[in-house]
Amino acid sequence: MSTSVERITTTFDREDIDIKRFAKQQMEFYRDVKQHIYNLKIDIAEIGADIEDILYRIESESYKQVDSYKVFKELKMLRNIKKSKEHELNCCIEMTRKIDCDRLAKILEHSYSKVFETPVVQERIASDVA
Repeated sequence: MSTSVERITTTFDREDIDIKRFAKQQMEFYRDVKQHIYNLKIDIAEIGADIEDILYRIESESYKQVDSYKVFKELKMLRNIKKSKEHELNCCIEMTRKIDCDRLAKILEHSYSKVFETPVVQERIASDVA
């Protein structure tokens, strides 16, 4: 009795994927995600400080209407950047909450080196592409 396999379209089927680049990005993501989380927190704090600085300047000086509009646009831009970074931070935290990122990065690095840096595999990949 033969088993039937149903074709289900995946992300990889829709376009040409550079699998080596994709694997490297995955490896780098898990290796660097904790530092990226710290960097996002620093960025958010710096943007918050910039917003507070602008608000302090507004409170301590008198602005003309034209200046007020420029300041409003700057505050709005900073707030949007901050919201975007907060969203990215929350996504990274959620994605890594139950994953041992350091261990996974080591596994991916080991696999990457075995698959893409072994001469025999490189020859096989090159012949498959040709």
